[in-house]
Amino acid sequence: MKKTIIFPTLFLAFCLLAACHRPTDTELSAQRIAYARQLAGSGNFNQAKLELDSVHLLYPKEVGMRRQAKRLNDSIVYLESVRTLHYSDSVLQTLLPQTDQLLKSFRYQKDEAYEKRGKYVHRLLYTNSNIARCYLQAYVTDNRQTILKSYYYGAKAINHTAVDLAAGDIRCDISGTLHSFEAEGHYEILTMSEESALQALLFISNNKTERLKVTLQGKSNYVYYLQPNEKEALEQTYRLGILMKDIRLLEENMRLAQARISKWETKH
Repeated sequence: MKKTIIFPTLFLAFCLLAACHRPTDTELSAQRIAYARQLAGSGNFNQAKLELDSVHLLYPKEVGMRRQAKRLNDSIVYLESVRTLHYSDSVLQTLLPQTDQLLKSFRYQKDEAYEKRGKYVHRLLYTNSNIARCYLQAYVTDNRQTILKSYYYGAKAINHTAVDLAAGDIRCDISGTLHSFEAEGHYEILTMSEESALQALLFISNNKTERLKVTLQGKSNYVYYLQPNEKEALEQTYRLGILMKDIRLLEENMRLAQARISKWETKH
């Protein structure tokens, strides 16, 4: 009779002990690593890397498990880099023919004595008649950056630091860095950053059928209007600039991916 009472009591105590068992840090970190491996297997690389980061953050004393997390993370970075390399290359192959087609309307220009980099200038903007007049000049450099410059020439300096583009009531204001000099008149060159250049060229592209007013803003303002050939050239320069920027980013991603792949292959 006593035996029948003791056995259930011991069994109950065992169950309670098992229910109260708390998993160790080793077990918890192993669970996270297993989950990260599962995520990586389904292609969810970013979430998998976050899980592995949590192993280092939550269980700093689990050296062995952290080594496993590091090895798995390196493998994920390798797989991610291979995927990035293949994807970027496939997209690049679709952009290069588009770029080559657009470049037929451009001329390559480089002054070896003064310029470290050459530039692609649209044939409608590539003219010596630009001397001693006010105009916008846009081009794409051979390192795939888009540049926009505002040129002013007049009897007096206006020290313009911004350009206002207007198509009716729609406006676009951009600023830049001014360089000025005097030589049989006052010359001013306002150079915009690539971000500002693409912003202004996008505005021109979107409003190329409108009468586009250009206001040079400085101590005194100067106003002129873009001619149809200028709008066409600037619109095509925008298209080339966007393609070149995309190609630049793809090439940069491919370089980084290849560097990671080479690093992994060297270790393995």
